Amino acid sequence: SSRNARGMTVPFNTLHDMDFFVGFPPSAGSVIVRNNIFSAKKGTSCSAMVLEKSITHDYNLFSSSTYNPGGESNPVIGSPLFVTIGSLFALLTGSPAINKGNPTEEAAFAAYQSRYGVDIRRDLAGVRRPQQSRWDIGAYEFGSGTPVVSPNPPSNLRVN
Repeated sequence: SSRNARGMTVPFNTLHDMDFFVGFPPSAGSVIVRNNIFSAKKGTSCSAMVLEKSITHDYNLFSSSTYNPGGESNPVIGSPLFVTIGSLFALLTGSPAINKGNPTEEAAFAAYQSRYGVDIRRDLAGVRRPQQSRWDIGAYEFGSGTPVVSPNPPSNLRVN
């Protein structure tokens, strides 16, 4: 996320198995929540986003329609199809998050680069975004973070 005196931007996160996903107090200023995956909320007492203030939110993936707080023009509803839930939240082929991010680059990326001289247009694995025609929703671009399968170690070895 990116925060300044004018508010905060919360882009490209993967939130899984939490009591609730996002909540902002009225003093948070302008808040933009886009391109995030909200998956498998533990509690059922509130929606994915606690809307204590008016926030801008769109292009988010909700693993269930009950998590969607409404008001998004471009919500994505469906299983995100993670490589390994609980340990590797990279996207599998067929994930509805692939190429479904905001088609317009988030202003926070240019602002960060201008302020700090660092380009943060990368996913959690360090892969440049976007890899295809559009950005992928969540912390990983499709194809990054895909595990390399190592062979099983040999058994019955003897050292002479």
